[in-house]
Amino acid sequence: MAGIAQFAIAGIAISLIACSGSPSAQEADGITLMAASTPPDAVMQALITGTLTTTESGCFAVASGDVTYPLQFPYGTVLSDDGRTVKVPGHQPLEVGDEIRGGGGYVHLDTVPAGCEAQNEYDEYAVWQTLDD
Repeated sequence: MAGIAQFAIAGIAISLIACSGSPSAQEADGITLMAASTPPDAVMQALITGTLTTTESGCFAVASGDVTYPLQFPYGTVLSDDGRTVKVPGHQPLEVGDEIRGGGGYVHLDTVPAGCEAQNEYDEYAVWQTLDD
C-alpha cells in the first residue's frame, strides 16, 4: 500500500510542476486564447482529444464527448489578429471545428482569464502540452 501512496504523491507533484504558473491570455475580436506562459517543467501524459470550439463567453475550448473543457494551448501558441486561426508550434493552423489530439492533462487551474472559467461538472481545464506523434 505504501508504494501506491508514494506513486500517487509523485503523480500529484508532477501535475503541480507541469501546471505551475498562470496561463497567458491573447484576445482578438471577442475571442480569448489561453496558452502556457512557460514551457512545462514536466509533461503530463493524458490524451487531449476532441473538437476545437469556443465557450459562450468566447474562450477557446475542446469538446470531448458531452463535456467542454476550456483549453490551455501549448507554450508558444499564437492567436491570429482576427481571432479565427490558432497557430500551435509544429502544427498546422487550427480553426473552430478542427479536431485536436495531443498530450497533456485535465486539471483545475486557479487563475484564468475572465470568461475562461470552467463550466463543466469537473471544474477542470484541458491543458494541451505536446503534439501527438
